[in-house]
Amino acid sequence: MGYKRTSTVTILCLLVALTLAALTAIPTPTRAFEAEQFAGFPLYIDNSARIEYGFPTMADLTNDGTAELLVGNSNGVLFAIQISPEARVLWQFSISAAVNNAVQVGNGILPAQRSTPFRTAPAVADLDGNGTLEVIAAVGDILETPTHGGIVVLNLTAQGTIREVRPGWPQLARDTSNAPSGAGYLDGIASSPSIGDIDGDPELEIVYGGFDQYIYVRNPDGSLVPGWPRFARDTVWSSPALVNLDQDAALEVVIGIDAANGGYVLGLDNDASDLWEPWYQDEIVVSSPAVGDIDNDGLPEIVFGSGRFFATQQPNVGRYITALNHDGTLLWKTTQNIGDVLSGAPALGNVDGDAGLEVVIGGRSTSEVLVFNGATGEMLWKQGIQSRFGNTNSLFSPVLGDYNGDGFEDVFINIEAEVAVVDVHNRQQITARTINPPDQPSYYTGYSLLNAPALADVDDNGTLELIAAGGSRPDVGQRAGINVWSLPASDASVSSWPMFQRDALNTGLLFAAPEPPAEPSDVMAAAAAAESITLTWSYGGDAVDGFRIYRNTVNAEILVDTVDAATRTYTSASLQCGRTYTYRITAFRDSLETEGVTVQGSTADCVPLDPAEVVAVVYLPYAVR
Repeated sequence: MGYKRTSTVTILCLLVALTLAALTAIPTPTRAFEAEQFAGFPLYIDNSARIEYGFPTMADLTNDGTAELLVGNSNGVLFAIQISPEARVLWQFSISAAVNNAVQVGNGILPAQRSTPFRTAPAVADLDGNGTLEVIAAVGDILETPTHGGIVVLNLTAQGTIREVRPGWPQLARDTSNAPSGAGYLDGIASSPSIGDIDGDPELEIVYGGFDQYIYVRNPDGSLVPGWPRFARDTVWSSPALVNLDQDAALEVVIGIDAANGGYVLGLDNDASDLWEPWYQDEIVVSSPAVGDIDNDGLPEIVFGSGRFFATQQPNVGRYITALNHDGTLLWKTTQNIGDVLSGAPALGNVDGDAGLEVVIGGRSTSEVLVFNGATGEMLWKQGIQSRFGNTNSLFSPVLGDYNGDGFEDVFINIEAEVAVVDVHNRQQITARTINPPDQPSYYTGYSLLNAPALADVDDNGTLELIAAGGSRPDVGQRAGINVWSLPASDASVSSWPMFQRDALNTGLLFAAPEPPAEPSDVMAAAAAAESITLTWSYGGDAVDGFRIYRNTVNAEILVDTVDAATRTYTSASLQCGRTYTYRITAFRDSLETEGVTVQGSTADCVPLDPAEVVAVVYLPYAVR
């Protein structure tokens, strides 16, 4: 199995190298047709390596109400970039150096031969609820490289500057996969860390997978949550999505993994146990799951693509996109008209103006944007994408937002050295497909874009800015390059999937669980008789289906009755006189039910029997009976 994983990353690395070779040799066009960039951009960062597979994350680090950019480069350096009101580097920090400094060399572990790159998106969250943010960032490379993988948490100040590396971090990967040329080096992390409450405590946890074949859930202090890590038995490329699948008090983990004969998508409970039988497919799962209510049933569904390992030798495998119900059963799996594997992360949004969500993903080598009906899996449309030079190339993970203010979400996706924009509602590519004639705008950076773009309203004017992170243009990618464009006709309120993994927590989740109804109020045991208690209550919340009345018994609580939404009184009968009973009244709507309000009531005292009514009982000897 270790040999298989080595083969996987070798082939993936070769494909990436070929892509880089093709992309970096991009001609320099005339700038007259390019969209003008935001003030201060492009921003090229001196003495820095280019950005390749580090994905941009937008978050308000400085507490000024607008978003800053976080992105990591190919040397493992994390940059925090202010876009507005001034284009500048807020800070930079070498995650790679922090990881390497924590490595204990010896016992088979070797010193790193070079810096470890980013292949992930950083996350931003207030992990411990103290009012200040933390930044969570992971680095790692493919198994054949002499680098170490690990993850770091940075504590920020209220102004967004770095206060310290959080105690308990870095946390290092393991040397598990034993690649022939990678033995002695801690395996990499290409799974973007996701943040959420996994164990139901007041703090947030950090979830990620690794090439060391483990899936981790860590507390803010770096310790493992009980039951974790989960051994995946193969490498993990996929980034986790976090969602409450079983309506308990915490989130569950959905993540793809590789296998010796394909791949699996796992649904994992709080203790790392399986929520369902792992979903098998005949190709590895590099694609990061996206979660949302795509069939309008009020429950979350899980959508994912595949990867490219077995497809290099068996061309017909992996050419599909799959949607699972919240319980791991199949909603749909579509293969029609898909010319290649779909290894990017899907995005969810309303791109055609109907009542439901669509699924959008980029074709790996077909240079197509594909759009599927969320409820049925029917392919609604696919569009071949071209760069401004008329070239096609690999497409991966799109983001969504309203480019032209028509109320419909458009698709933004990197191709070669630019960001293409596709209007699904009007079935057209908005950006230039040719340099002559220049009748459409071009969001061109001059150097290869190997990640995803991002969208944010960085100046709080109600419109979006488009962000692309790659290499510098004048010196052909020798430095990190940040590009930002204003989209003056856009609508910042219409952007359901503005970045990779959708949000700064990297949850991959577009689903707001329905709010439970309000609690009943003014609950009283209003009247009592010897064998009954009458309960009354009020209700001032949103519409409900009804109310449930529960009563405590010696060993358990029982459901006494269910009444309709108009009822405000209930008499509990057939009780014993002279006793106290405890009731709980809840409101419910569909599958949602409130915790309820508890009240006690007592039946009237027992009435002594009249002596005249007492019947004498005479017991005769047994022999006479």
